[in-house]
Order: sequence, then structure tokens, then C-alpha cells
Amino acid sequence: MRKLRRVLIVFGIFVLLFGFFFWQNNDLVVSVYDIDHGVEDEITIVHLSDLHSKMFGEDNQRLVDHVKEVEPDLIFITGDLIDQKNDEDDLSFKYIGDLRDIAPVYVSLGNHEYWSDLAEEVTIALEDMGAVVLDNEAIHMNIKGHFVQLIGLSDEAGGSDAKEELINMINVDMYNIVLYHQPLSLEMFADYDVELVFSGHAHGGQIRLPLIGGLIAPGEGLFPTYTSGLYEIEDSMMVVSRGLGNSVIPVRVFNRPEIVVVKLS
Repeated sequence: MRKLRRVLIVFGIFVLLFGFFFWQNNDLVVSVYDIDHGVEDEITIVHLSDLHSKMFGEDNQRLVDHVKEVEPDLIFITGDLIDQKNDEDDLSFKYIGDLRDIAPVYVSLGNHEYWSDLAEEVTIALEDMGAVVLDNEAIHMNIKGHFVQLIGLSDEAGGSDAKEELINMINVDMYNIVLYHQPLSLEMFADYDVELVFSGHAHGGQIRLPLIGGLIAPGEGLFPTYTSGLYEIEDSMMVVSRGLGNSVIPVRVFNRPEIVVVKLS
């Protein structure tokens, strides 16, 4: 009888842990940040990052439904839509077309697009779904009467120098928004008076500890600086998404997949 009780206790603990980890890695959370940059008519931006080919429902319908509820004016995706272990058969981006039906979608590529040697194929697949891929490119936009320059910088894994590319594209006479996968360069962006940067890559530190924050991130090691939320240096601000999927470390702890919403006013 005592042995059966122990087996039941162990089994119960296993079920609870499985349920906790499943919830932590599959339940979407929406984080909202209000940024006052003197915009008269509020602009709502949805920021997604680091999907790593994860699906939230068939064709990512749960993700699409959450985005639709926000009613964004723009959707930004900052890289790692796929994982380096993916091949060309995994480039199914139907949900990007669904997102494009909600609002314009702009994408910068991450390190996994390059590590998989599929950056070109990913770009073509995304553009076929109606997204705009900004690979070291800048475009001018009129959003609700506000003229904005949107810059997409390629991840350093693609062999480019982000600082050099930024210098060639920055326009000090416009409001500059940058999409850049890695959140390691806020100081650089502040040096060139970039108003707003969107990044991901850190996966929120993978495991988030109370009062401490993220535990580990690629390129930053233990207790990284930029893992989640809003960071500011002088007049430059950076929004870092905790991301949606996983890669080398297969689980998230106290760090649910995140949809970021920025309300620019």
C-alpha cells in the first residue's frame, strides 16, 4: 500500500510538472508598452520574434487570432521565424498571409535564417505571403499622417556590419524605427539618434527568476542585460520581445511566449 502511494505521488508530480511546462511553453501572453514620442494619432504596433517554426494551433491560428484582437496598424517580425535545423520543406508561412490581412507586415531576418542557409528562400516565401522583408534596407512610410523611416538590419550572421549599414541609411530629419534581431546594440543606436528599435533573440533569458530576470541568452551568457521589455538611453528606446518559440534550450520557465504591443503616442 505504501509503495502504491509513492507511485501515485510521483505520478501526480510528473503530471503537474508536465502541465506546468506545457502551459509555460504554449500559452500566449500579450505585453503592452505605451511610448510617448509626440505622435498625435496613436499608432499600434504588434511585434513578434523568434518563432523558430513553432505553431500555436493549426497554421498558427491562435497567434493570428490574438494579433487580430489588437487591431494593429503595423506588424513587425524581428527574425528567427525558422530554426537552423529546418530545411526548405519547412517554409510554410500561410499564417503570414493571415497576418497581412490584418495589417502590413515588415520583417528583418535573424541568425537562424542564415545558419540554415535558407535566408533567400525564407525571403521569397515571406514575400509570396505579402510581407515586406527589409534586408539592410530602409523605406519611408506615411502612418496616419506621420512620416517614418523604417530600417531593417540583417543579423550579423549574414556577414554584414550593422553599424556600417545603419550609418548609410539613417535619416536624422525623420523619425527612425529599426528592426534588428539582436538586442546588443542600444548604445550604437543612441549614438545615431534612432528613436525606436525592435529586437528579440534573447528568448527572455529562457528561464526567468523573480527579482533577477532572464538567466541566459545567446551572445550575452548568464544574467544578460537585454532580455525583455523596454530599455532607454537618452532619446533612444529599444523594445525586446521574449519571443515565441525555442531553439537549443527546449523549454521556457516563468517566461511564456510573448506577443508585444507598442502603442506609440
